[in-house]
Amino acid sequence: SRSCSIYVWLVHVGLLVYASVAILSFFAYIRPLQWLMRSPMIQQFQMLFMHRYKAATPPPYLYISDGGLIEPLGIFPLLRRRMRRIVVSDAAEDAELTMRCIRDALAICREERLCSFYDPDDPHRDMEFVLQDFSRLGASGFLHLGIRYEPMADGTRTPDGELFCLRMRLLPGDAVPVRALLTEDELLGQPPPPGYAPPAPPDPSAGVFEGPRSAYTGACCPSWECGGFLAGRRFPNYGVGNQFLTPLHFANLCGLGAELSRPLVDRMRGRGP
Repeated sequence: SRSCSIYVWLVHVGLLVYASVAILSFFAYIRPLQWLMRSPMIQQFQMLFMHRYKAATPPPYLYISDGGLIEPLGIFPLLRRRMRRIVVSDAAEDAELTMRCIRDALAICREERLCSFYDPDDPHRDMEFVLQDFSRLGASGFLHLGIRYEPMADGTRTPDGELFCLRMRLLPGDAVPVRALLTEDELLGQPPPPGYAPPAPPDPSAGVFEGPRSAYTGACCPSWECGGFLAGRRFPNYGVGNQFLTPLHFANLCGLGAELSRPLVDRMRGRGP
């Protein structure tokens, strides 16, 4: 019928206009087309195709995100500046402790011919064995690596650097109980050693977990675990999809971070091994 023909014609025209606008958005560096970059739909479309906008002038809007799509640790700007000492905290989701972020950094550094890493205690040892030992046998919360920078364009060589990677994890044999909430006095003082923080008061009616923190789940209330069937990952390896952490979860994550950081701080200040 005539009405169906008009409908089909309008649909085809609409698709043609949409496709034309999408294609023209890749030429938005031309000033008459910069208005296209004001559309969130166009920006999402370009992100889908991994398109990177390049022009003499910036677009009207910019998407700023973290480095998780390329390198979550954020050490490349420091490596490109050839810093002598770099401290990085690795709290990425890695329940199996594969050290995937460090591995990704190693691969990208090789691709850019920027630098290489080695074990300062045994420079001849393969990095794969070093990472495996840290994951399985490491008794410390941080990994110490040496950085050997490649020569610059003029042939000069930068002195070797150091990388201290603090990994958020429980050390082997951890049996520390779930701690209580943080207090102002504690935040203003020295962090307590492992096991010396005030324990969480048992209060089943309030849903306070009783037991070691290694068994602490990410549920808001223990009754929601359904007898362990919906417990999910244990402390501190909560998934990024868990957006329901309680103040008690936050306090225990902060406490663990302080415990793991203390040996590194002592090492940096020359008071530790």
